[in-house]
This record gives sequence, C-alpha cells and structure tokens, in this order.
Amino acid sequence: MASTGARLALIVAALAGPAAYACAAPDQDPGAPSPSPAVAATVRPSPTTASRGRTPTPPPAHGPLVTPGWLGPLYAPRALGYDISYPQCPAAGPPAGSTFAIIGVNRGKGFTVNPCLAAQWRAARGLRAVYFNSGYDPDNAGRVTPDCRSRSVYQEGGDDRRLAYAIGCSEAVFAVIAMRAAGADRAAMIWLDVESSNSWDESNLDLNRTALQAEIDQLAAFGRLVGLYATFSEWRGIVGDWAPAGVVADWVAGASPRAACAAPGFSGHPVWIVQELGTWPTGQDSDQACPPE
Repeated sequence: MASTGARLALIVAALAGPAAYACAAPDQDPGAPSPSPAVAATVRPSPTTASRGRTPTPPPAHGPLVTPGWLGPLYAPRALGYDISYPQCPAAGPPAGSTFAIIGVNRGKGFTVNPCLAAQWRAARGLRAVYFNSGYDPDNAGRVTPDCRSRSVYQEGGDDRRLAYAIGCSEAVFAVIAMRAAGADRAAMIWLDVESSNSWDESNLDLNRTALQAEIDQLAAFGRLVGLYATFSEWRGIVGDWAPAGVVADWVAGASPRAACAAPGFSGHPVWIVQELGTWPTGQDSDQACPPE
C-alpha cells in the first residue's frame, strides 16, 4: 500500500504503541465530537482540479497538526503487526508479539461495512490503523453525497470524470462514518486498499485515478494521514504509472520485506510496511515495518 509536496493539514491520533518515529501527541478528548463529513464541502479538491478563487481553510483538527513535508515513519523499524477484516469474523485476539494492527472498515468493496469492525477494533492492541476498500463503479452514482457532487464540478474532462470524482469522494465519506460508528475514530491513519478484486474501469485508467484521488482528497479534508495498499502489478494495472497527491506512504503486498523496503513503493511514496507472504499462526495476515531484519 516520493513525496508529492502536497500541503495538507494532517493528524496523527495519539495512540498507545511503539511508534518510535511518530510525532509526540497529547491524548485526545474522547468526548470531543469528530469533524462532520459536511465540512468537506468547504475544502477545494486538490491537484487534479481546475478550480478558481480563494482556497478555503481546512476544518479544525482534534490533535497535533503534522507539518508540511513530514513523512514519518509512523511505525517503529522492524515492528511486527497484523491486518484483519471480515474474512476473519468472528474476531480472534491479536497474535502474540504483534505491536500494531490494521482493521478493514469495508466488506471487500466501497459502500459496505465489515460486520466485525467494532469487535476487531476493540480486540486490537498497540498502534491501531484502519483500511478502506477503494474503487470506481458507476453503478454507485446513486450513493453520491450532495457535498461530493458539488466538489466534482471542478473536474475537467466531462461528466464521466466528474462522476468518478464524486463516487470516490462519497466512498470516503461512507467509510469514515462507518469507522466512527464502530468507535474506531482514533485510528492512527487510514490506508486505501487498491486491488483488482474491487470495482474498477478496465479500460479507462483515468477514471480510476480520478476516483482514487477524490477519496484521498476527502480524507485529507477530514485531517487524516493517508497511505496506499497494493501490489506493484495490480497498481500498474488499475491506475498505471501514477503517484497521487496527498499520500504519505505505501503498504506493499506480494513481495518480501527485504525487497520491498529497499526501493520506493508502487506509487513512488516511501514504503512504511510490507504484508509478508506468510501469516500468523492464528491466521491473520502478517505485516512488518521497514527496514527489515
């Protein structure tokens, strides 16, 4: 799952765990309300748009702002963790020796919810993050939010491109609402799962890129750290040779930690973690933070 220079207001949630290189942060007030998805309508879409006029101020954040250009890493070197989602329902406890967890919010595609999200989040220990399923399917046009539709008008290239942006934006809104409903709003960051098993346009990669950039833009509007999960081959097949704006790191699958950590990620961003080829004895996917042993 190269720095783009995108100037974003990002948040690192204060969570327990061995984040040796993370920004130090005071604990958040658990009673404080989370920013409403509606505020995103005031934030102008990023680098892919041709909007005009004043750039509005991003929504207020609950926690320390990450300075522009900050790249982490959030995970301690060689830390071991796991990722888990709906295929592992009902949830087992965290594997012994794991120090971070990444919990899937969706049930394999956008606009769905992992039925074990709340239980898996509560069971996790250490540094906790989540991942969303990304994708582009024009059949989801009826799920577009009014705010995302209004933001999509800045897209050049016709109605198909504007619809792709609105759908990607709305996928992010849906998943953030599901995350908050499950009590997972204190996630350290959000990873976007980019896989061929999700819904994508098989011939027009620009529509896929537009939808994914919209999801990233919307999460940035919420003040979240955003990373990408994929294999090198699937990334190229879905979006081509492309480095989206607003991303801090890649989470690489389908390669050994030694090989994946030694080079830039599939999108050109730094590799923070690698999904190992084997699994934990308890069945969860195993992940290792860079650099490897």
